[in-house]
Amino acid sequence: MTDPIIDAAIRADLLDEVAQPPVAPGMKAADEIVRFVRKLIGWIGDRPRMYARTVGELDTVLHYLHLVWAESQGLLHEFYDALAEVDEPEARGVGGCFATDEQRTRLIESADDSLLRLVLARWKAVDDHLIKKGLMEPDYPQHDPQ
Repeated sequence: MTDPIIDAAIRADLLDEVAQPPVAPGMKAADEIVRFVRKLIGWIGDRPRMYARTVGELDTVLHYLHLVWAESQGLLHEFYDALAEVDEPEARGVGGCFATDEQRTRLIESADDSLLRLVLARWKAVDDHLIKKGLMEPDYPQHDPQ
């Protein structure tokens, strides 16, 4: 006969191992990495020139960091929905609002501060959409593209 208290303790240990997989020494847990990605996005918003020289670089860096965040949260579909909603003609960022490839190339290679702010505003709108849907915490990101 087994002891129900011991059985419950064994089940709790097994469930804990499933919920919290072991982390190698010196390695960060998944939630710590996600928090770092979120902080990094905020830092980029605060000091975009420190992380990118051109509008296209800034947009690409923010796109891929958001993509990592979304995949790590299991929200890839919702991320793309938010991006599509923000990229309506009146709200598009540099990556999608210009009519021709020539315009897009010329502007993406630009280092104009007003275009950098446009990219930051686009990504803030994506973040705001995710916050509004309850998928992202409201204290994130820290940046204000003004």
